[in-house]
Amino acid sequence: MKLVPAHVAGARGMLKMSRAELAAASGVAEKTIWNFEEGGRVPHDDTLQKLQEALERRGIIFHNGGKPTVTLDPDRAVIPPKLAD
Repeated sequence: MKLVPAHVAGARGMLKMSRAELAAASGVAEKTIWNFEEGGRVPHDDTLQKLQEALERRGIIFHNGGKPTVTLDPDRAVIPPKLAD
């Protein structure tokens, strides 16, 4: 599966997770996340893997196909996602 900016932005939105929170959870610089989501540089594969794993630990499932999408399955989360307040 190829992680694209829409995956990361969509996953963060579903989790109500800021870029700063994702940076802390993944060990990836906030600026790197911002650049990727805004269509700038594509990070190295190992950096993309860190982002994907941090989001998957919170129950995100990534899908490719005609349109990249994400879904949230809280039952798969190792770290409980922040859901509606």
